[in-house]
Amino acid sequence: AWPQSCADELLDHLPTGAEQPLRLVDWLGGMRRNAAGQRGRVLLDRGSLIRRNMYRYDKLLPFWVAHLAGHLAGEPMTTVVISKAGQVCFGPLAPQQAQQQWEALLEAWRVGHRLPLPLALACGFSWLGRGGNASMLPDAALASAAYAAAQAKYEVHEPDFMTFGERDSDAYLARAFHDFKALWADGAFAVWADALLRPLMDAPKTMSNGQAA
Repeated sequence: AWPQSCADELLDHLPTGAEQPLRLVDWLGGMRRNAAGQRGRVLLDRGSLIRRNMYRYDKLLPFWVAHLAGHLAGEPMTTVVISKAGQVCFGPLAPQQAQQQWEALLEAWRVGHRLPLPLALACGFSWLGRGGNASMLPDAALASAAYAAAQAKYEVHEPDFMTFGERDSDAYLARAFHDFKALWADGAFAVWADALLRPLMDAPKTMSNGQAA
């Protein structure tokens, strides 16, 4: 599907009005073109991106960030990631969409240098996967299945039963947020989950477990 190999691309992007520490300088490898001349990136991953016919969003997140970065110069790009179990394809994004989501990442970087950011990946994806969103009224959010799922993902740690709570698997989280109520931070958790994680879950993508897509 992407027969033409291309040289690695230099990324050098500083948003208008941003300070130098927010400048991105890096390289994109695995670049290719298809028969129509469209730009793509094809990567191999040693892990498994799909389990039980479901996306493993924590494993997809680094590829998603690079996919966003690849759009910052304005040209569309497709990213294909092939793993031991499953193949995932991110479709092209509108330039404005990529820019907005990149700005959200930079804002998280700014805030995260001032205080611990109230977000944990596994909990965030559990919250969103059970229908949680930042627009929920406080009482409804606290009583929701999404809140219960995220809390369990954070606090329930029973290795003998192959259950690993995110807090007890991460010393930083355990020190900064002693329980899920602290991580919730009066709803700031939901706001950051919407800003940083929901775009990945909502992104145009396809998956395959080895069959023709």
